[in-house]
Amino acid sequence: MGEHPRPRWHSGGEGLFYNIIDPATGEVWRDWDVHTQGAVRDAAQAVSAPAPVTRVARPNIEGFLFHDMCRHTGEQVWCERFIAQADALLARQHESGLWLEFEPNEADGSQIHPRFNIWNAEALLQAYEVSGDRRYLEGAARTARWAQKVMQKDGTLFYRTNIEGASNRAEVTGSAVAFNGVLMLRLKDYGFTEFGPTIEVFADWLLANRYADEHPDRNLAGAVIDTRLKLSGGKVALLNRDVGSTFALRFLSLYLRDRRGEDVNAWLNGRAP
Repeated sequence: MGEHPRPRWHSGGEGLFYNIIDPATGEVWRDWDVHTQGAVRDAAQAVSAPAPVTRVARPNIEGFLFHDMCRHTGEQVWCERFIAQADALLARQHESGLWLEFEPNEADGSQIHPRFNIWNAEALLQAYEVSGDRRYLEGAARTARWAQKVMQKDGTLFYRTNIEGASNRAEVTGSAVAFNGVLMLRLKDYGFTEFGPTIEVFADWLLANRYADEHPDRNLAGAVIDTRLKLSGGKVALLNRDVGSTFALRFLSLYLRDRRGEDVNAWLNGRAP
């Protein structure tokens, strides 16, 4: 691809990482929001009306890469960088427990992505593992409490939900149910017993809301419901995404360990006997 200049500093971007690199050119996009402006960058529009920094960059702590690098290399500098990343994340958390200023959320709270905020919260749990600082646990608990507030009585969560929990109820998101369950299981084993009843609701939901094992379409057989409604070329398509099942498997494996009396955080972080 050749050499490319280091992206210039973007005012207001402290503690953030750019989201998109053009795979064809290697260029870091620092002025174009693919989620709202489209996958094809219009250079003229990007110059005349560049996207705000929080639409092209975010903490990008999902999956806690720096933590894993520290854990597997033994090089403490990566843990230090991870904690700096977590501090920047915590500083930008909204009182609701969400991160409203970053896409794919909307800053006014009119649209909350069902999984993005949980990725951030789970990273805060890893920051606690590294530092022992309970500020990170409290931040993650705020995110989990928001899910408790907006979920339906039976545990259902919807894809298109605002900060108050209002939804068009058209798209059921089993992946969010499961991922919130993972977060709450981990918080429970850190001492947040308030999430115990909700964990059971989520477990029941995931077992009940699956396609039949005998479904004639083997792609759907046994899958957890995670629907999206798409309109393209005058045609409506109802999709079921695999992320419902993948997150459900992750939750259910931890749920089984919890039922056995195991500490899921110790198991996840290699501290289990």
